[in-house]
Amino acid sequence: MEIRQAHGHVTLPDRDDVEVTLDLYDWPLDGDTLPHRWTAVIDGPPVLEAGVEGVLHLDTEPTALGHRFVVVAGGDHTTRLLGRDPR
Repeated sequence: MEIRQAHGHVTLPDRDDVEVTLDLYDWPLDGDTLPHRWTAVIDGPPVLEAGVEGVLHLDTEPTALGHRFVVVAGGDHTTRLLGRDPR
């Protein structure tokens, strides 16, 4: 499993956008395929509660492109995201 470190921001309901650095898992390597299933771990703020939905925007991609996610686990300082299939 390839782990890719990335930087970007998450858009959350009823909150300002939050800048994040995260580890991406199961992200396509070819750059032409949008990821439909992926996971990510944010080690640090924001710590989110399970069930929160949002959109991840990576710095390396066009601003309009976003990847929907749901928080599947939140702990003391770690949050795990699960990418949501847009289909």
